[in-house]
Amino acid sequence: MDRTLLIAGSVTLDSFGEHTDLIGGHGAYAAIAAAGCVPTQLWARIGSDFGPQRRDLLDKRRIDTAGLIEHGSCNRWDGKNLAENGPILPEETPCDPAKLGGTLATGLPRHEMKRALDAFRALPGHDKRLSFVAPSRNASRDELFELASRADVFIAKKSVILKTLKISDPVQASAQFIEAGATVVILTCGAAGGLLRYKNKCATIPTLPSEEVDVSGAGSTFAGTLAGCVLEHGKIDFRGLKRSCAIAASIASLAVKAYGPKRVISLKRPEYQETFNRMRRNNKY
Repeated sequence: MDRTLLIAGSVTLDSFGEHTDLIGGHGAYAAIAAAGCVPTQLWARIGSDFGPQRRDLLDKRRIDTAGLIEHGSCNRWDGKNLAENGPILPEETPCDPAKLGGTLATGLPRHEMKRALDAFRALPGHDKRLSFVAPSRNASRDELFELASRADVFIAKKSVILKTLKISDPVQASAQFIEAGATVVILTCGAAGGLLRYKNKCATIPTLPSEEVDVSGAGSTFAGTLAGCVLEHGKIDFRGLKRSCAIAASIASLAVKAYGPKRVISLKRPEYQETFNRMRRNNKY
C-alpha cells in the first residue's frame, strides 16, 4: 500500500487571548499529526495573511503545501466563533495523486465535504485507496449516513452521534454506520477514550488524560494520527486498528495541553511510540 495521505480540511488563524494568529483548522491539525507517520498533502484555501513563515513550518513537518491556495484572507477562530472570510477549499482541485494511500476529509460543511469526496474519487486509483471521513459536528442524520456509506473509516464524536441519532448506546450507533457501508467506525470521547468497531468486533479506546488548555484541535489531531498510523501499518486489521487508535488518542492528549499545534508539530515518529508506551503503562492493570 502506498502511504501518502491527502487531507481536505480548514486551515485557519486562531487566537486565544495573548496567543494570536496560530496555525489552526481541522485540516492543519490533521496534517501536522499525520505527518509524524506518513508523507502528507494538504488541500485548503489560505489567505495572504497566512504568510510564508507558517507555510515553512508546515513544509518542515513533511507536509506538501502545493495544495494550499492563497486567495483573500484566512478564516479566523477565537475559540468560540469562526470569522469566515471565504470557503474552506479553493476552486482548484488536486490533480496529482502522488502514490496516495489514503484520503481524509475532516470537519467540512456538507457542500464542501461532498466536493472533497467527489474530488478524491476523481483521482486515478481511487478504488485502491482508503477513505477516512471525519464529519462536521453540525452534520445532520442523513449526512452522517451518507458519509458513512462513502468511508472506509468513519470517525465522529460520540456525544454528537448519540444526540443526532437520539439513542444512548454507542455500540448500537456504530452498528448502524457499519450497516450504512463503513468498514470501520470510531466514536471518540475525549479524555474518556472512545469506541472502535471493525465489522462485528468492538473495543474501547484507551487514552492518557491530561489537563486541557485548548481542545480545538483534539478531534482532528486524533483523525490525522489515526489515518497516518493505519497507512503506515499498511492494511486494515483489528489488531492494527486498536494500536492506531491508542496512538491517536495519546497524541491527541498532547495536543490539548497547549494553544495551537505546538505540542505536536515538533514530534518525531519515535516520540509517538514513547507517548503510546506511556499511555499503555498508565492503563495497565
